[in-house]
Amino acid sequence: MRVPPGFRAVAGDSGSLTAALLGPGGAYLGYLNATPIQGGERLQGWPAFRLRHLRDDDARTARLDAATQLVRTHAAPRSCVIDDYVTKVGNNHFHEVACLVMYHRAGSVIVAATPSGDPAHVFAMLERAVAGYPVT
Repeated sequence: MRVPPGFRAVAGDSGSLTAALLGPGGAYLGYLNATPIQGGERLQGWPAFRLRHLRDDDARTARLDAATQLVRTHAAPRSCVIDDYVTKVGNNHFHEVACLVMYHRAGSVIVAATPSGDPAHVFAMLERAVAGYPVT
């Protein structure tokens, strides 16, 4: 996974790669994570799956901004969603791009997020990191 400048490794779920850009006081200004698929993810229907997962996990609201399904890039088919959500804890607003990427009979989910308004102006860098995943 290509990590944008200024991001550093942070703790994440077991088996995942996670990096973040942290601001004063440790606030997340950018977040990038790649995690192996857990079993329920499918290229077809990915946008609805992702929004449902956000709402079930830690989002009070999740709104779809854009989506694409079954696109082939870097010889790896993917489906992606761009969304905005508000966390249940802390009422934090985030903007994210999340893609399900299938390759070599396996797959992973790559997620990149910034606080809404992108105060550190890193969302474009994160979109490039997601678009280039997996690194070929």
